[in-house]
Amino acid sequence: MERIIKKEASMKDFDMSKPIIEVLGTEDDPCFGHHLVTDSSCKKCGDSELCAVITAQKQSTERKKLSKDNTYRDDEEEVIMKERDKKINKTIRVGVKMGNNDKKLIKKLKSRYNLSETESIKYIKKWKETQN
Repeated sequence: MERIIKKEASMKDFDMSKPIIEVLGTEDDPCFGHHLVTDSSCKKCGDSELCAVITAQKQSTERKKLSKDNTYRDDEEEVIMKERDKKINKTIRVGVKMGNNDKKLIKKLKSRYNLSETESIKYIKKWKETQN
């Protein structure tokens, strides 16, 4: 069975005379944010947490640039929540018309929309405030 020898990463790419903070995450940075943390070439500095933070920041700025041109599902969450709120309000309105009391409405909201009791009560109070 062959013995696996790990190669040590060299520090030849880094200029130790310059402070590293000035180049972190920029295009001049040889390491941080350019490799995947799990990649074998990402063993130069040993600071995977800092690299992960910088990579996340870069991806966030890229995502913001791309989201101007494209639409993503997580951007649509607000629209989905508004539609859900409309359905919940409709359920409350129909339940009140049918003469259901608050306990029946809470039970219906809990079962149909998987809401907790406190969330159901908040929706009912909010709906009643809009009706007055």
